[in-house]
Amino acid sequence: HFLAFFPPWVAIGATALALLLILPPVSGYAVRLLSGIRLPEVRLSLLRSRHLRYALGSLLCLIPFYLLRVRVPRLGDGPDLVLALTQPLKHFSSEPLTISVVNILYKIINGAGEADALWAYQLLSWACGALYVYFLLLISNAMGRNRRERIILGLFLMSIGTVELLCGYPENYAPLALFVLIYLYVTWRYLEDRSSLTAPVLIWSIAFAFHFSASVLFPSLVLLYYLEWRRNLSRIGLYLRTAIPPMLIFCFLLLIRFDLSDYFRALGKMPSTVPLWNPEPYLRAHTLLSPVHLMDVANQHLLVAPMSLLLIGAILFTVRSRFAKTPYLFFLGSASLFYFLFACIFNSYIGAFRDWDLLSPMAINNTLRTTGVSPWVKAF
Repeated sequence: HFLAFFPPWVAIGATALALLLILPPVSGYAVRLLSGIRLPEVRLSLLRSRHLRYALGSLLCLIPFYLLRVRVPRLGDGPDLVLALTQPLKHFSSEPLTISVVNILYKIINGAGEADALWAYQLLSWACGALYVYFLLLISNAMGRNRRERIILGLFLMSIGTVELLCGYPENYAPLALFVLIYLYVTWRYLEDRSSLTAPVLIWSIAFAFHFSASVLFPSLVLLYYLEWRRNLSRIGLYLRTAIPPMLIFCFLLLIRFDLSDYFRALGKMPSTVPLWNPEPYLRAHTLLSPVHLMDVANQHLLVAPMSLLLIGAILFTVRSRFAKTPYLFFLGSASLFYFLFACIFNSYIGAFRDWDLLSPMAINNTLRTTGVSPWVKAF
């Protein structure tokens, strides 16, 4: 997205520079060159707080998010969603809490047309972008062992295709991407014994209310319940935490008057998984093992995180004997695996080759899975 709206020499030059910096002698020289630059030291008492520095950085990132805002008028389902927001009947679809938040924003700005509806979606996207940067800095600080690793992880998370959702993208997936990142962060803290299981459970519940596709992270939540069961002798607390997600989701849906019966009735009208075989000639190309569908899945990964699957495969091949002994790797692996399966088996009509944005949060899982392996394999 960034390169598409600049002259060709910028796109070619940036790509060539990135390929050049991969070479160890070049990257080593660049690091030494940058390390030798003396910057004026600024000492402000307010900036001593790490969280305040992160909050300031996230607010500054609103500037590039605004400057690089999505300008393609027919990108995704944005125009249809913007039009629906101006009409009396507001659909909830599979992202009930997101639609509710957008409706609230539309009323706050006294919306009176498609321009205001687009503005409401953009405000939500940019707000999620600022929070995304804040938690990106938090998780980079938590996972990186030194400044270099933290910078690399932060740059990875800022350069994945999912970030386009945060550039004023008029769709319902920005809160989903944000809460996927928050879920992975609070879970990392839980695995470090720095928080309770309640935090991941609550964040996953909110993510699910924002978009039902967050259900693909539920198997990783089951893994956390298993770890809690092994480390905690008190079963009452575990049972209470188990009851939190359905109760919280149910309360959310009741609050916004979401009709589950209508949703499941609409869901039953079309298949939700890719068929293994279809006799219809025009649908046969989009069956599970067809070359077209496999190309769609590969294209999805090339769009959002080109090198992630190759790096994950290489890392797992080298550390397979230690994988099961490391809860961090096991958790991140489960989160990545089920998102990958979701991209493969989700109905192709609304899946890989059409809804790249719905599936794009898997880039966050894959990026953390790739860059988070090395430190913890050595630690264990």
